Amino acid sequence: MMQAIKCLLLEDSATQAKIMSSILGQAGCECMIALSVREYKGKPELFDATFDLVLIDINYGGISGLELIDDVRKRWPEAVVGVMTADSTDNYSGLVQARERGVKLVLRKPFGLEEARSIADDVASIRAGGAAKLHAVVIDDSRTCGKVAAGVLRPNGYRVTVFDNAQDAIERLSYDQVNVVITDLFMPGTDGHEVIKLVRDVWPHVALVAMTGGTDGSDIAGRELKTARSHGANALLYKPYGAEEMLSAVRHALEEQRELNGEKPEPVVTPKGSQNNGRNRVYLDV
Repeated sequence: MMQAIKCLLLEDSATQAKIMSSILGQAGCECMIALSVREYKGKPELFDATFDLVLIDINYGGISGLELIDDVRKRWPEAVVGVMTADSTDNYSGLVQARERGVKLVLRKPFGLEEARSIADDVASIRAGGAAKLHAVVIDDSRTCGKVAAGVLRPNGYRVTVFDNAQDAIERLSYDQVNVVITDLFMPGTDGHEVIKLVRDVWPHVALVAMTGGTDGSDIAGRELKTARSHGANALLYKPYGAEEMLSAVRHALEEQRELNGEKPEPVVTPKGSQNNGRNRVYLDV
């Protein structure tokens, strides 16, 4: 049985702290709670406690939780530090500051079991090997397609966040640690081409996979993917795709972007049993 993750919640709402503790408990965490800065500094149970994860509410007891990040790291240097915030414009700049200060984990309140499990998986991965899971952001206006992509990536070791519109995904890119964006090209509002251009302009280190429906015999699909490549997509993918094709596209995109970032390249591994059916293969050029 996996060892429970010891978690400290710095949350000033007793009701929210109780709810979050319950959800995190279902995800494999044992939680202690400090409802105020006074409790954080003086609660006897905390003096000798050790933690794998400390989650700090950005608005904590009348102060900015960001002020506690350095102190938390001194008290529990082995702990993974994350921040929590309500989904409001007032907290947006705080999330950006948290990222600038090296915080890798962000939880939006209220959060559910899926998000809690994702955070717990990240902490377990960091505890075991020193690195968080690679974070893939999937953007597709079809929620079914988004679920399919997540169903392929999560069992293969990725942390996955799915959006059905580009605007919400772009906001997430501003404050969270993202390694690869997988975007559909045809979407209402901001389409995939605009996403690719924006990511390349503002977050040039992030890998990009462009995908669209059609076959390799479709002139429209081919032109769209060729355009996406010219805008900076690292890999291209036709829908519907198989699991092997999706994984290969993401791995190719990450590998190419690592080289462009000047990082040490890692070998691209083709999944066992991968088959090229002539239709759903990965395209690096069209």
